[in-house]
Amino acid sequence: MSRNFRIFVLASLMLVVLGISKLGDEEIDLGAEGIEELDTIPPPPPPVHVILDKPTIIGFLPDSLRLDSLKEALGEEEFYIVMDEHVWYTYLLLETAAAAGIE
Repeated sequence: MSRNFRIFVLASLMLVVLGISKLGDEEIDLGAEGIEELDTIPPPPPPVHVILDKPTIIGFLPDSLRLDSLKEALGEEEFYIVMDEHVWYTYLLLETAAAAGIE
């Protein structure tokens, strides 16, 4: 197993842990200001069929309300530590993917 592949797998796992570890907990109110505005957001457009005909990385980013909630739940110092780690592992993932020929 090559070093780049191991870094790619590690970075992918870290993004999964950081990005989707709370999947399904969307109903939890972490107390962010503006959370009541979610009811006023129009529904998203209907889904579009996308054909992925080459290796692809799809990323999901939290919106500002989710980030505010996380900052309040974690505390400001811990929140920025987690975000710094998230940026680092995202960078590693993208660099490793680029080295592997994934655009």
